[in-house]
Amino acid sequence: MISCCLIVVWVSACESNPIQDEEPQEHGVFILNQGGWGANDASLWIYDPAGGETSTVISSTASNRLGDLGQDMLIYGSKLYIAISGSSNIRVLDLATKQDMKTISLFDGEIPCEPRYLAAHNGKIYATCSNGGEGIVARIDTTSLQWEGSAGVGSYPEGIAVNAGKLYVANSGYGYGNTVSVVDIATFTESKQITVGTNPNILRTDGNYVYLSYQGISWEGVPGGFQRIDVRDHSVITVANAPKTDFAIADGSIYSYDITYTTDPDWSTVVSFAKMQVAADGTKTVSTLIKDPVSITAPYGIAVHPETGDIYIADAGDYTNPGQVFVFDAQGKKKDEFTVGVNPCKFAFY
Repeated sequence: MISCCLIVVWVSACESNPIQDEEPQEHGVFILNQGGWGANDASLWIYDPAGGETSTVISSTASNRLGDLGQDMLIYGSKLYIAISGSSNIRVLDLATKQDMKTISLFDGEIPCEPRYLAAHNGKIYATCSNGGEGIVARIDTTSLQWEGSAGVGSYPEGIAVNAGKLYVANSGYGYGNTVSVVDIATFTESKQITVGTNPNILRTDGNYVYLSYQGISWEGVPGGFQRIDVRDHSVITVANAPKTDFAIADGSIYSYDITYTTDPDWSTVVSFAKMQVAADGTKTVSTLIKDPVSITAPYGIAVHPETGDIYIADAGDYTNPGQVFVFDAQGKKKDEFTVGVNPCKFAFY
């Protein structure tokens, strides 16, 4: 199974970006489809929530293909940034016209840096990169669209989050890592590493906390889990029986899905969804996320619309054929379902 954890981003043009960009006139949802490993068939779609219609921005067969393995995307200012891990570049599109602006190549000499996850702060885009296993965070200037510097972190970094002038980076160690790097943005250097669960992957920040899911090492019986880092003292609390895969944060709640592999002869999976709040002491309150009966076999991404509260869940299906997207309202009632590209994995709202 292709490993991809997801992230959703809502960024307005008036945030910390110093560039004064015009607000886009139309509103929709970008859907990034990862494609298959080595298949060069990543694609970008748009969904119109008002009309319930989908359209393709860059198809998997276009002459200007998106590339191999669409990993992450975010909107910042007037641009859409897409990390294409297998092709080792970041694709930049104009948000208003949906047209290409630039493809930023991320190669260290002949070594592909393979960008994974993206974050934005103060006119810069930050991308975690493996760089041949030697982990770095690449910094992209949003005016020149140039790769202008790198900061060293742990090996095979994955998720990244920005909080109070610092970058928090999950160092997966190709499945065996157990640290989160703290990078001071002003000096762009790693200041420390925080010990966390094995194989950390997704990071999200909310006020004084950074939330983290870690996958463990399933083939060695090392369990995954969920933790919270207090950014004031970098203490870590493990939240019991919480998701080890992907999650989104909205209005003080954590929206998540989880996949558990059974040990029966077929190695079948058990899929679950939940909405939870975590108290100051790390205890949680859990409620039902999806109220309507639906069949989601391989959840591959989750996001919450920042204005409507609608919940978007991607279903990769068999990881080979076109996947599905399910849309639920804030109460968990199904609103829509539609087919997209292979392995849908990210949402970005504009």
